[in-house]
Amino acid sequence: WVSLTAGFSAPIAVAALAFSRYLGTIVPGVSGAPWAEGVIDLGVTDVAIRLGPGQAVAMALIIAIAGLHSFDAKIGGWVQAAFTAAKVLLIVLFILGGLLLGEGNWDHFETQGGGMSNIFTTAFATSLMYVSFAYSGWNAAAYIAGEVREPSRTIPRALLLGTGSVMVLYVLLNLVFLYAVPTSVLAGAGGGGPVFEVGDVAARALFGNRAGQLVTSVIALALVSAVSAMVMAGPRVYAAMARDHALPHQLAHHNARGVPVFAVITQGVLGCLFVLVGDPDKLIRFVGFTLALFTGLAVGAVFILRARGMTSEYKTTGYPVTPLLFIALSAWIVYAQIKDRPVEAIAVGVVLALGALVYWITVGRKPPVEEA
Repeated sequence: WVSLTAGFSAPIAVAALAFSRYLGTIVPGVSGAPWAEGVIDLGVTDVAIRLGPGQAVAMALIIAIAGLHSFDAKIGGWVQAAFTAAKVLLIVLFILGGLLLGEGNWDHFETQGGGMSNIFTTAFATSLMYVSFAYSGWNAAAYIAGEVREPSRTIPRALLLGTGSVMVLYVLLNLVFLYAVPTSVLAGAGGGGPVFEVGDVAARALFGNRAGQLVTSVIALALVSAVSAMVMAGPRVYAAMARDHALPHQLAHHNARGVPVFAVITQGVLGCLFVLVGDPDKLIRFVGFTLALFTGLAVGAVFILRARGMTSEYKTTGYPVTPLLFIALSAWIVYAQIKDRPVEAIAVGVVLALGALVYWITVGRKPPVEEA
């Protein structure tokens, strides 16, 4: 349930909403006022629901990408490979162009406020949650292990090269953002809260409005690639879990072309529902809190498996220090979220309780099923 909601569907909605926001900086009509708004009372908190041009564009993107990946696994893989190659190339060009040709200022990197002492605050832990969201797809290659050649060799290479490449690009991209715009501007010093369309603001500061629009289009394309990657990877996880009796067995069904089509459709519907929340920041906090909690629990299972003598060929590097460090960081993020936003943390509990209810209703005590 966590994989289905916080693991993929909500992040897909975040990326789709971000796409519509960046598109709205180029096409003003996309950022127009909502057509309809409402509030859902969850008891512990209210959830604002809105439907407008931005949400419509985001849902259209999700539906289009889901349709593409419902057709043929190979075609979907080729399209995603093309998206990824184009995205990486364009990000590299943006980084080089920003540092070599952009009109930025290195004075933006001067330390302000408490300096290193800020690292030990709950505000820093909360910011770490946003950073972890950016890396949340690091293990996605493992989800399609059954569809690649020589997975024992291919998957470790993909994980190491993929995570390493993302880390380098992420750091350099943020370097360009800070070179372009001071942190006070990004934090919303002029009112209106923190800037969400950071790439658009940075591009216009570096290259001017016209060139900035071109760069913003590039960022929008990168977000399409992000949606496509999650739409492709997520259903493979649900199908495997359905075969293991963890999700409704219908999600394990594959069509003649090797696509878990029901899982793709289910994920697309949930993604569109999350889009109706309309607030990417709230969705990111939901995803960050939930994943920090459950990845910490998952890593904690390493100690249980070791204690029971259940080992495999792979051994955790640096055990027990590395898993303890990861658990400590995850616990810190969870604590910061509960301390700063207790109501939202309770809302996550409501979502998890709903997942337990759905599990017992749809799965119950049925035996595991074989892949169709």
